[in-house]
Amino acid sequence: MISAIVIWLFIPYLNKSKQRSCDFKIFEGVFFWILFLDFIFLGWLGTQSTDDPFALFGALATFYYFAYFLIILPFLPKLEDQIYNLILNELNIQSLNKNKKK
Repeated sequence: MISAIVIWLFIPYLNKSKQRSCDFKIFEGVFFWILFLDFIFLGWLGTQSTDDPFALFGALATFYYFAYFLIILPFLPKLEDQIYNLILNELNIQSLNKNKKK
């Protein structure tokens, strides 16, 4: 239980993206809203009994909660930076080709 709270202290050190704003990070926004729904779902599961389906759903939701902070959050900015650089390179190539045609 304490690790679920302590992990929030490491969030500033997990994001190593060149782009700090989340405005243009589509994947990060999607994963964040999934985390938000997961957080609500975990809260609801905490009020349920520990019967079979609730225990399984709780384990899966807890796995995503920790996977978000330990797997997705550190590696997603690297992927998004690569996609961002590919788009910028493609735009630069297209603009160079337009300038050459003129």
